[in-house]
Amino acid sequence: MDAAWHDNFFRQMCATTLGAEWEGRDPFDTDTVLNLMDGRNEGFASPYNTVHYLATHDQDHTMFLMGAHANIYDDAAFRRNKLGATLVFTSPGIPMIWMGEEFGQPTPRTHDRQPLIWALLGGERNRGLFEHHKNLIALRKQNPALTSENYQPLVSDRARGLLVFKRWDEGGNMVVVAANLRGDSGGEIEIPLENVADGTWRECIYGYDIEASNGILRDGLHEAEAKVYVKQG
Repeated sequence: MDAAWHDNFFRQMCATTLGAEWEGRDPFDTDTVLNLMDGRNEGFASPYNTVHYLATHDQDHTMFLMGAHANIYDDAAFRRNKLGATLVFTSPGIPMIWMGEEFGQPTPRTHDRQPLIWALLGGERNRGLFEHHKNLIALRKQNPALTSENYQPLVSDRARGLLVFKRWDEGGNMVVVAANLRGDSGGEIEIPLENVADGTWRECIYGYDIEASNGILRDGLHEAEAKVYVKQG
């Protein structure tokens, strides 16, 4: 077997994406989230022996659980879906999307026939979630750091629900991901960049440049938000 579904990652990420306890898991346990991102911490030979996902045909769609389990709707639900997708696509492992997750299909699991609701793509929020997935897929394809085995947690602030990790490859490509897991503003975050030259980083979710100085990258995180920074030059 080349790879297995990373069940512990899924169960933690389900709680974290929903922002609510799920099967006894704390959604804001930043230490556990960072640990489970790397399958080697659970005995896998490589992160790429694990498949990472938010839902499968054996579970309810994430958007359904947002309302039914977490009582979160509308903009807040879509923000949390984007947060979960960003963490899946930037973690070391093989990302998988269950059909419909990419545009927020809000249906429970069933043994009956359940067609995709393509009309949802006409909605602004659903289209935005779809475009977010497209952006993450392109980002992963364009940055070899995100398909390497290199992974290092940089910040774990459980009290504030903030985490940061770094991905890089041997060719000098480097990506840093910062996330606020909680549903309120994370405020300013300081990202330590030890042994990394100061310079420009490109934030790829919102599309702006930001400068690191004195070994620190400073930025802000809104509620349930993740940002992805790519080192320039």
